[in-house]
Amino acid sequence: AGSALSVAVDPSTRLLYIGEADAVSSSGGGLRAFTIGTTGTLTEISGSPMSSGGTGPRAILPKATGDYVYVANWNGASAGNITGFSLTDTNSVFSLTALSNAVATGDEPMGLVEDSDSNFVIAVSALGNPYLNAYYFDTTTAGQLDATITSSTFEGTAIAAEH
Repeated sequence: AGSALSVAVDPSTRLLYIGEADAVSSSGGGLRAFTIGTTGTLTEISGSPMSSGGTGPRAILPKATGDYVYVANWNGASAGNITGFSLTDTNSVFSLTALSNAVATGDEPMGLVEDSDSNFVIAVSALGNPYLNAYYFDTTTAGQLDATITSSTFEGTAIAAEH
């Protein structure tokens, strides 16, 4: 329904995620999720697409543990955000539930990575304000990201993590 802006596969290749502009309504981005069958068949999960919390879902990060997925959203030329979703698997029937709090990023977030110890998520933003945001996983609210450091001097539109 919308324009695909980003794509990701979860760590165990169970799900394919697509971030789309205008997927949910005429002005909202969305996250589509598909199961990947043993023959490569894609089946959209119930409730998909879900609102991604912004106008342009530009980066998707499935957590290495496979139980959360995060979407970095543009909101025009203003500060973006990261919306998180918990993933549940009941007898191979998957569902996504939006987490209650999105976290702010710089303007036009373009990339997300998780460190190899699964402690941090880092976002880079094309227009800065700031260019780099780092978050850690909250110890009391599962899946919730908490801001830790930012940098307004780092300039880049992509980031990679080595595992």
